[in-house]
Amino acid sequence: MAKTCCMFNYGPHYRDAIFSKIDKELKYHLYFGHKFPGTIRKADFSQYQNYQKDLKNVFVKNLYWQRGAIRNVFKPYENYIMTGELSGVTTWIVMVLAKFSRKKVYLWSHGWYERDGMVKSFFRKMFFGLSHKVLLYGDHAKQIMMNHGFSEDKLIGIYNSLDYDRQKNVRNKLISTNVFSEKFGNNYPVLVYIGRIQKWKRLDLLIDAIIKMNEDAFYVNLIIIGSESEDTGIYDYIEKNNVSDQVWLYGETYNEDEIGSLIYNSNICVSPGNVGLTAIHSLMYGTPVITHNDFGYQGPEVEAISDGVTGLFYKRNDSHDLACKIRGWLEKHPSTNEALREKCYKIVDEKYNPYYQIEVLRNVVGEG
Repeated sequence: MAKTCCMFNYGPHYRDAIFSKIDKELKYHLYFGHKFPGTIRKADFSQYQNYQKDLKNVFVKNLYWQRGAIRNVFKPYENYIMTGELSGVTTWIVMVLAKFSRKKVYLWSHGWYERDGMVKSFFRKMFFGLSHKVLLYGDHAKQIMMNHGFSEDKLIGIYNSLDYDRQKNVRNKLISTNVFSEKFGNNYPVLVYIGRIQKWKRLDLLIDAIIKMNEDAFYVNLIIIGSESEDTGIYDYIEKNNVSDQVWLYGETYNEDEIGSLIYNSNICVSPGNVGLTAIHSLMYGTPVITHNDFGYQGPEVEAISDGVTGLFYKRNDSHDLACKIRGWLEKHPSTNEALREKCYKIVDEKYNPYYQIEVLRNVVGEG
């Protein structure tokens, strides 16, 4: 019997690489919520030797219960790794029961946000206080939690990752192509956005920035890789503002060879709303990133961007400043040379990969 079990709220496909490594190298037992709001497809759990079963997620407004999770507390596991969300009712219960049985619960979590009010902060302090340790996606949350009285040794940076091995193989084969000059019929610099098209990603600000640059006769092209997961009106907005010739609506693709080539051949990735794993995806292929500067409304992966080195931060919700930052970067870096690409690769190769995460789990939690 394994000493450690993981009970996650869901198993998205983009985390398959880390789940697979946990399964093969640490041999933790794996449990996943059977569904979760949103359109992200599942990983293929059948490939994991230590996959146990789905936990049925039952939702009541903003809270959810994982049916089948509680009974795992009464199995001979010593450690539990769980998704650290306040809304996970079973997570609270498992942590309380674990206290009585001298078992340890590790919360894998975004942690704390600056925007949290007094009430939410109160519950966060109770919630994380019940855990043995918190595995955090970023250092910014760690500092906030330390400011709220948590000891540093309780807070462990585990960061985040994509399919690093697959992407590194793609990266090693990438070359410059004329894909964009053929598509657009010009040699303007190319901006790329990759991810789901949602209102909070604020692609309208990026279109506004392109319009402002057009007014100054500074022209760029944009490729949008992804599909709408909600009605944003962005397609109509592009057409209404007569920039359709500058925008390639590429659509959704999971073909990593295609994605790698498109990102690599773009000048810069722009994510006007929160950036999340888009930053890691872009830096992995040597392309810098521009996103907003309000870390209270950012994904933890924003920390991978070094301001002025591997990207820039603009004033949140300010399309004029976004246009200035894009233009300033492109004037300074009319092309992406190998030295700049190496700087982008470095942070992903050092921390934002499954190898780093596995070592954290091995050192903090132990073998399965």
